[in-house]
Amino acid sequence: MRHWFLERCGRLATSHALVVTILAIIITTLAIGEAKKLHLKTGQMDLTPKNNVVRKNFQGFLQDFKVLDDIFILVTYHKESDAKDFAKVLEKKLVAEKEVKEVFVRLDLETLMDKFLYLIESDKLDKLLASLNENGTLMEEMAKRQDLKTLLTIIKDRMSPKGGPPPDLDKVEQDLSLVLEVLRTMTRSIGAPEKKEDSLWRRIFFPKDDEERLYDEDGYIISKKAKKLLLIVKSSSYLTQQDEVIQYFTKVKDGVEETLVKYQGLSVGYAGSPAITYDEKSTVEGDMFFSTLLSLTGITLLFIISLQSFVHPLLGVTTLLVSLICTFGVTQLVIGHLTLVSTAFTATLIGIGIGFGIHIVACYEEERARGSLNDEAVLATLHATGPGIITGATTSAAAFYTMLLTEFTAFQELG
Repeated sequence: MRHWFLERCGRLATSHALVVTILAIIITTLAIGEAKKLHLKTGQMDLTPKNNVVRKNFQGFLQDFKVLDDIFILVTYHKESDAKDFAKVLEKKLVAEKEVKEVFVRLDLETLMDKFLYLIESDKLDKLLASLNENGTLMEEMAKRQDLKTLLTIIKDRMSPKGGPPPDLDKVEQDLSLVLEVLRTMTRSIGAPEKKEDSLWRRIFFPKDDEERLYDEDGYIISKKAKKLLLIVKSSSYLTQQDEVIQYFTKVKDGVEETLVKYQGLSVGYAGSPAITYDEKSTVEGDMFFSTLLSLTGITLLFIISLQSFVHPLLGVTTLLVSLICTFGVTQLVIGHLTLVSTAFTATLIGIGIGFGIHIVACYEEERARGSLNDEAVLATLHATGPGIITGATTSAAAFYTMLLTEFTAFQELG
């Protein structure tokens, strides 16, 4: 029965070669059309079952807080003014896009002035509390009699306490620094009351010699030491599909690049989940194409060198390409996408599939070398190699089919 089937296939291929070729071209064309629809999913959650409890909880968290949709844009500059101007122009450009809800450019410092204690580090707050407790009497005296004589008397008592040990001048200077700053601010306000940057709180929170500070007087998130400025782009909706994330990031990236050409000395980097998703997809697609091309090139050269022939090895590789295209077409119809795991097996499929072609081509050339005609060589080749190829293909398929029993989605799809 098996040999009868193989013989029928062989006679069909030899007696109706043109029809078989046209039919193969039609099937391949249809498979190419389906394979073009195949898209790549690189997310980690695409590798796990949809009913997984952890996945559901995480998706619920994302939907509630939308924290992974933010794109962080880090601008490296030579001139700070160029970076700030770039940020303003980019904000106006991006908020006009429907995918973007808002662009966080700078803090509104005026709304934070009555909450400035929230911005002080905990260790500094502890020192401030200790200083207030220690100097409570001094502050009560100042509150009762708010005049210069009282202030000078308090300063004198602090510098020369009666009946006590000599004061620690460093500590006195630290305790009185706020008082001295108040006097300086009053003096500057008398001379130029309109100068906003000379206010007491601005001098406390924005000292000019503080290079480690990550914000400036205008509220920009900026590191003057590293010469970097941070922008945050927020999406207008919760993005659930990878295609939506890619489209969102691409729109932002295009806007950044269009704005960046107007500025010299600026460079831009991206961070955040959308940037990672975009980079993963681009990298995997590039690596998949490169590894597939390298595999096909390598096996073709080895095929040609080992058989000392050119035409027949190329026909074998062409048959392999048709098989791969049909495989991707069926994958689109059955599954609809590829994952990080399944893309890695493309080179494996090439390595497994070419083995069948090698057996057929080698046996055919051997039959031809014995003097057999073309039709006779084809039939003899199918009789000699057909059963082994069918058995090998069946066992390989069975091994992959066992992956359907696993709970890991990526392995199931591979099966």
